[in-house]
Parts: sequence; structure tokens; C-alpha cells
Amino acid sequence: MNDEPCDVYKAAVEAFGKKAQVLKTVEECAELIAACMHMLSCRPNAILNLVEEIADVEIICAQMRTIVGDAGVDAAKKYKLDRLRGMIDARMGGGRAEG
Repeated sequence: MNDEPCDVYKAAVEAFGKKAQVLKTVEECAELIAACMHMLSCRPNAILNLVEEIADVEIICAQMRTIVGDAGVDAAKKYKLDRLRGMIDARMGGGRAEG
């Protein structure tokens, strides 16, 4: 098996099945929620745990892309990023900060 990440994502879906990976997505998102709450409550090692959970969610989301396809996700992401930019611009007075 090739070590390219997209090959690993596809192989995981093939090996474990779509339903199992969707359920794994639910589990990983729940763990990320818990890690966020632990960070807010200043628990020891909260940042390390949060970093690990972010990585897990990014990996499982990439697997979900292999199930639903990149095009729809990319379009939704572009729309949401454009909307976020509009909200930032509105919050910042309509102008973009010089960098």
C-alpha cells in the first residue's frame, strides 16, 4: 500500500466500511468536544489532548471526503469561508487590516 495520505484514507474506508467510519466520525467529534471543554476548564495536558483530537478529526474527515466526494465539500467550504470573511469584515468595520 502506498503511504500517501489519500491512499490511507481510501484504504481505511475499504477496510472498515462506510458505516463504521461514519460511526467513528461521531466518536472522534465527541472526543474533540470533550477536549475543548477540558481546555476551557484548564485541565492538565488539555492542550496536548486537544491537539491529538484535532488530528483525529482531521483524519476521519478526510476519510468522509472519500465517501461523499471532494467537490461538494470544497464548494461548501468555499461558501462558508466567504461567509466568515464577510462576518470578519463586518466586525472589523468593513475594511481589511494591513498585514
